[in-house]
Amino acid sequence: MPDQAALSPCALGILAERLGPLPLINHFLARMGLLELLEQHVPTTDGRSTVSHAQALGVLLRSIIVEREPIYRQQESTTGFAAGLFGIDAAQAQRLSDDRIGRALDRLFDADRAALLTEFVLAVAQRFGVRMQQLHNDSTSISLEESTEIRGKLAKLGVKLLAAPVSGNAKVIKAGKLTVVASGPKDAFDVVSPYFAAIGQGVSYVGDGELSRIAKICHNVMLGVVTQSLAEITVLAQKAGMRRHAFLDFLNKSVMGSMFTRYKTPALVNLDFHVTFTPELLRKDIERIEAAR
Repeated sequence: MPDQAALSPCALGILAERLGPLPLINHFLARMGLLELLEQHVPTTDGRSTVSHAQALGVLLRSIIVEREPIYRQQESTTGFAAGLFGIDAAQAQRLSDDRIGRALDRLFDADRAALLTEFVLAVAQRFGVRMQQLHNDSTSISLEESTEIRGKLAKLGVKLLAAPVSGNAKVIKAGKLTVVASGPKDAFDVVSPYFAAIGQGVSYVGDGELSRIAKICHNVMLGVVTQSLAEITVLAQKAGMRRHAFLDFLNKSVMGSMFTRYKTPALVNLDFHVTFTPELLRKDIERIEAAR
């Protein structure tokens, strides 16, 4: 065999591209059919758009998984990886901006997200062979109408739906004080209740259908009423000359004191207005209880 001529170093080159986990992520996104569902439920009606709403949402989704960068840095995130891995080409990446992603999020907010979520979950279960013949637990905060729609679609598949919203923010969960309220078929609740008990301190079954969602809404209405009352009486006591900590110490030791008043006392004393449950979300629940009357 004749000797091959040695290649000149000038003829050699190295192409380095950053892939990260994106090829694997894209594989599963394709298997789940999520981007096709986004195109269907969040269509782009403006023919001038070079990046569709679904593509912009796909970029943000991949970024959340891989980089967790803020919206205004999405263009930088996409150009930091090999072309095409974020579902858009190089030319589209140059047109990507926080405004473009923001408009896509606006359209997603206006879309029928309940239908999108239902189709996505059912598609994933079918494509990955997930067995859902027994029951499905939903602990999200959705409307009564959305929950009823999902319950009906699952019923056609012979699947029981257990609605089980929870009470407790991240601090409460970390402290192991999460509470669960559930409704739906009693036999389904009996199957799942040991798992609920393992993640929190209390589990309550309130009946069939969407009653647990009504219970959670009532709970949040009381949250708003008690929080406002606690803040106003503290201001009233302070105006009369009492120190906030002294008044709240008395209140917490009285029959009116509770776990909630003691939990909120440091924030009221230190005027810590850090939000753990936004007024917008609270207003949403109050509007839902009005609609349920």
